[in-house]
Amino acid sequence: FSVDTYNGESIYMYYTYNESLFLVEKYLNGKLSISGEEHRPITADVRALEALEASVSISFKYKIYDKYEGIDTSYVESKLKSSIVAYLENKKLGENISQNDLAGYIYTDKSVNSLIQYIILPFDKFEITGKENVDENGKSVNELNIEDIEYPVLDLNNLNLTAL
Repeated sequence: FSVDTYNGESIYMYYTYNESLFLVEKYLNGKLSISGEEHRPITADVRALEALEASVSISFKYKIYDKYEGIDTSYVESKLKSSIVAYLENKKLGENISQNDLAGYIYTDKSVNSLIQYIILPFDKFEITGKENVDENGKSVNELNIEDIEYPVLDLNNLNLTAL
């Protein structure tokens, strides 16, 4: 295009240039042939492994705020269960889980934190179903070690939430 300038003024134009899109456009318009290693599509070697469920059994006591004293505890337990499931679903393969982190998550979960005044730590039960998860004194451990190819899921048959 042409631009009329006065008094010898210079005009500068700036634009962004994406080389990858430029090459794709040239190829689609038939102005570029793709051959050789330098133009091969970028790929990744994929390694697929079967991940295993690590069923987590949990039992703890909690206190409802006094203003909700007469509330149906099944409603609160349903909210707690949803919060626990959400916490576990956010864990990556092989990522350990701890009682403190779970309790902290519940305290910050907007769907349940207005109902729960506190949770008693340590939990009465905190284990991977089928594994020995107790310390030398027979107490439930604070952190569960999840294997590299495992992901935690809540064992609903072994969930016991008790309102104080």
